[in-house]
Amino acid sequence: MRLAFLLLVLVPRAAVSVDSQGLDACDGLQSILTAYYGQFTNTSAGALGPKCEGLDTPESNTVSGGFCLAELVAAGWYRASAVNIIASLILELDEFVGKVPVSTTSNSGGTMFTTRYMALRSARVDAKFSFPCYLLSMEFSKVCFAHGYFGELTSICESETFSVSAGAAYTVFGPLLGMYGGPFGVASTYIGVYWPFLADLPIPAAEFNYISFWTAHSAFNTVMGKESTWVIAATIVDPGNGYVYGWESYNSRGLPALTVDGAPNTGAWFANQTVYQVAAYSANSVSGISMIPVMLTKPWNGLISPMSIMLKLVSLALSLVSVNSMMAKQVIVVGSACGNARQCPIMDGGYTDNGPVTPAVSFASMLPAVMRPTQVAIAGPSSTFAVIKYTFGIGPLGLWSFSGINVCPFTQVSICTLIGKVKDIYVSTLEADAMSEYYSLASVYEFWKPEAQVFVPYCGDPLIYDNFHGECMTEGMCHTFATIVPGSVTLISWTTEVYIVTLTFVLESPTPLSARLVDKYIPVEMLRLDYYHSMSDWFPDYALTAPQKGGAGFTKYAGHSLLDFFTFLVQRLADKYVLARLEASNLYYGSKPGCGYKVYKKVEEFTIEGIGFS
Repeated sequence: MRLAFLLLVLVPRAAVSVDSQGLDACDGLQSILTAYYGQFTNTSAGALGPKCEGLDTPESNTVSGGFCLAELVAAGWYRASAVNIIASLILELDEFVGKVPVSTTSNSGGTMFTTRYMALRSARVDAKFSFPCYLLSMEFSKVCFAHGYFGELTSICESETFSVSAGAAYTVFGPLLGMYGGPFGVASTYIGVYWPFLADLPIPAAEFNYISFWTAHSAFNTVMGKESTWVIAATIVDPGNGYVYGWESYNSRGLPALTVDGAPNTGAWFANQTVYQVAAYSANSVSGISMIPVMLTKPWNGLISPMSIMLKLVSLALSLVSVNSMMAKQVIVVGSACGNARQCPIMDGGYTDNGPVTPAVSFASMLPAVMRPTQVAIAGPSSTFAVIKYTFGIGPLGLWSFSGINVCPFTQVSICTLIGKVKDIYVSTLEADAMSEYYSLASVYEFWKPEAQVFVPYCGDPLIYDNFHGECMTEGMCHTFATIVPGSVTLISWTTEVYIVTLTFVLESPTPLSARLVDKYIPVEMLRLDYYHSMSDWFPDYALTAPQKGGAGFTKYAGHSLLDFFTFLVQRLADKYVLARLEASNLYYGSKPGCGYKVYKKVEEFTIEGIGFS
């Protein structure tokens, strides 16, 4: 297995052939598209261009959270570039083809992955990644799934390694927990991020600083002529000039290593902090747990009776005292992130946008038009659609589903989906008064924030999101056009022209495609195990901490199957990814996509009048 990968690494990429004729990546992609799509289709060699310049468009890449789950999802996605030169050309994640995302925005587990990826960027490919088990012959595949190495990027998430490193860290540093906020305090946050995920990285002391680390490991986008940047996402709880630390004060923010001009962001409040500390902000889920009771504090909206005003005053006073007490006792992580360098709580970006789409679009909107990304790429589990709906302004934030991370306690996540549907059906059968009371109660615990909207459906088509969701649930990858909404809460800047992007989503969810991978590539010996015997029904939607998959980490079987799925998905749906890139390129060069909704409205004008109908 390592020999096969080593051969791939030792041959220069420009000389690696995609077939017997020795074509390079661009020539290979052109020949494939010509053979299977002809010359005059949207996905064709003609649209691609003689030098594949149709793919030369700025891209914003986002790596969502989910601890080890996010690590393996992102590693499988990035690994496709290492094992296939055409995938490398399509994805635009690999500096070897001269193209990297204009910005990479990460959150929580995605931030840990990005830190590891950048620190190991110059390492040999066969050291960073393992070769996909599903691409080996059946005899070697069986051994690979059961015993194969994950690669340096994700080796820390092997269940035994993760359990030992985390257990040892908390045993050694356990006495500190009582001094720094308890089991959910500041010390717990830093211990839980540094030791299991980042301690083994070969980062010299001179690169400990976040900005120094990025400038040492970033790659230059030779096509766009711009240095790429890293934007770490976090949730900043900023009450402004007030004192309400409830949900309305939670804001999704990005901590960019470089400014929009490409210079080191030395003027930022986090400029003198280490990459470990900034990563801990992004993955600080425990402070959010401590803040949940305070989060439910609502503003003054709709208060009319003296009693409600009195109760609101008590609620506000309690929340203010509680937050200041937690900050003083180091129960929650704080930083000088608010106005006038005030200290305020900082936590996992998943409490506002686990995508993390909001800070990615915010940074993109401030770039010059010639550098502004027209494609935003996301990878995540099916529950991430709760976040997507929220950013489209058509749903509440899925905070109780941990903002897009699969925490369903059942092996088959469809059971959790079914329970939700049964609940909706039951509520619809209630009498009017009971239903009104239910929704009034639900509104207290749901979090709607219209001012945090990022997208509106392109040209106002109400089916945009539904088609987007349906395509993803069928094929595992989808894309759609969306118009960006400027806003002071999201920090998305106004642009001189309407800002339209192609939103691309690579989905970790059970689909017909994932079932086919299980049927074709997963060894029979693995499917005979109790946990995996119905794998085709639920794979790849592993629950975040399911004990059968290794708890917070992953067993060999679970880890390799998840890594392989995302590598397989990129190659299996290469034509769709190319189409998304070409459409993003058209946007970049000023073309506007068609609008089926406008066609419908025009067709409707030809409806005959109601004369003669009774």
